[in-house]
Amino acid sequence: MSNLPNLVSVHWLKEHLFDDDLILLDASMNKSVHGSNSTKLVKIPTARLFDFETVFVDKDSSLSNMMPSDAVFNLEAKKLGLNKDSVIVVYDQKGVFSSARAWYMFHAMGHHNVFILDGGLPAWLDARYETVTNYQSSLTTGNFQGTLQENAFYNSDFLLANLQNSALTIVDARAEGRFSGEEDEPREGMSSGHIPNSINIPYASLLDDQRFRSKAELQQIVAALKLSKSNQFIFSCGSGVTACIVLFVFHCLGYSNLSVFDGSWSEWGANKKFPVATSDLN
Repeated sequence: MSNLPNLVSVHWLKEHLFDDDLILLDASMNKSVHGSNSTKLVKIPTARLFDFETVFVDKDSSLSNMMPSDAVFNLEAKKLGLNKDSVIVVYDQKGVFSSARAWYMFHAMGHHNVFILDGGLPAWLDARYETVTNYQSSLTTGNFQGTLQENAFYNSDFLLANLQNSALTIVDARAEGRFSGEEDEPREGMSSGHIPNSINIPYASLLDDQRFRSKAELQQIVAALKLSKSNQFIFSCGSGVTACIVLFVFHCLGYSNLSVFDGSWSEWGANKKFPVATSDLN
């Protein structure tokens, strides 16, 4: 096990892969502005596909990757064979990228017995463990039943009304150049910059070779920001995915009152009614 809670190593997974109550989910993305998955044809044995782009998603929203309703999430989780008492391990094919989003979605549904595989598929391959080419099939319907937790996600109206709220800290997980406005957004039609009064913690700064940095290193990074643990924290990024990496770290370091701005910059940066700050204006 890692020195971070809710994180497991590939060696731990290898030992527990066939435990009766363990379910392994591949939460890799097909569409991402950060590049494609080069190993998408390879899977860890017993893995099931957790598709939050087209299945576990609000299909009525024009925005990508939005959290679905309780009813949709529970229905699809049962189809995947998930149970109320399942020990869930999530991974992705980049290392640590979209797995944190899946982890947070389960937390948001009140299911806390869920872990991220540190290093994901690349770490599994580095260890030369067995792989397969297909997801697990012939799934038995599960009895998963979660409830979407109040305040797990916030929308743009809430953020707009609370930009001057000193008890609220908005954390942006995008790269520094995108946050400052010095680099163009990879999505067309987006303003460059950030939400006024937000702070920047690039998700990549919390990783080392696609694994989480040690708890001591992460504590040092976060402590340098001198943030109050009593504050409310809302995490944002491009489309609500890598925001969950930074949220995961805060969770592991004992921060509470953590939420995600689900529309993130895909919503804020595309609408001219929302104020945008850059490094020159802040």
